[in-house]
Amino acid sequence: MVLYATPVLTVPEAAARAGLAAETIRRWIRAGRLPSLKVGTQHLVDEEDLEAALRGERLPGRSRGRGVAEAPEAYPSARPAWENRIALDPRVLAGKPLLKGTRIAVELIVELLAAGWSEPEILDNYPGLTGDDLRACLAYAAERLRAERVYPRPAPL
Repeated sequence: MVLYATPVLTVPEAAARAGLAAETIRRWIRAGRLPSLKVGTQHLVDEEDLEAALRGERLPGRSRGRGVAEAPEAYPSARPAWENRIALDPRVLAGKPLLKGTRIAVELIVELLAAGWSEPEILDNYPGLTGDDLRACLAYAAERLRAERVYPRPAPL
């Protein structure tokens, strides 16, 4: 699984997020209204670009040809550092993200840091961990939060 620096969506995910038909998103891509990066047979759409397109903003210079964007820095080919250290296994801890080779959940590490534990305290109590493991947990949490969006609901009548 490859995750990118900014949240990206497939065409069906973008359509669901926008409340539109997937074909409408594909038309926007072909027309150059919505930049995308083609990976195999799929187009990946930057979430911020989708929001701008929904607001009707033009994104000049971001697309070429049939709406396929050049690979900007927002889509790095290198895997995030946490991806080598964090695993998701539905058979372990009910699928919670955990440090590879352990049964230590990312959630636990973040909670310990939030409770004021220092890095040396955590490493003393969990000798199999390294400082890079702790930073991977924080990077993973940051990535998940970066992808989170809040959409206001209209007030009931």
